[in-house]
Amino acid sequence: MDEASCKDAPTEWFYPEGAEINENALLLCEKCPVQKECRDYGITKEEWGIWGGLSASKRKRLRKELGIVLNQSMYIPKPPHHNNCGTNAGYIALMRHYEKFPNVEKIKCEFCSLAHRELKRTIILEEDRLLKRRERDRRRKARKAVRSRMESK
Repeated sequence: MDEASCKDAPTEWFYPEGAEINENALLLCEKCPVQKECRDYGITKEEWGIWGGLSASKRKRLRKELGIVLNQSMYIPKPPHHNNCGTNAGYIALMRHYEKFPNVEKIKCEFCSLAHRELKRTIILEEDRLLKRRERDRRRKARKAVRSRMESK
């Protein structure tokens, strides 16, 4: 980063609004001695901005061609108290924290929400299986009772 041509340039050049691209940023990137390293970093780690002379959309296309998937967890903000992320325990801890501190800005953790929904779905499926098993056993007993009555006649 110390050798980068952009180290003293305004940040807004590299993080433009919408689809517009600042030509000054691209000119700096063309002459930059660490352009290749910056480009590689941008392709593998950064979703937004201009990195190594490539816009976000160009890097997205390159990632698709190369089969590179960005780690999405780095784009989902997590509060500092959030442990067990991606589990039902993490979801419960998050909900308890928000009950304890109702004025804190609530951040919905997609990983924990997904784990909680999956656990609820699993519990419902288990309950359904149990109810079906009980109903099946009740019907078997009823058929057995009818057969035994018919055989005793």
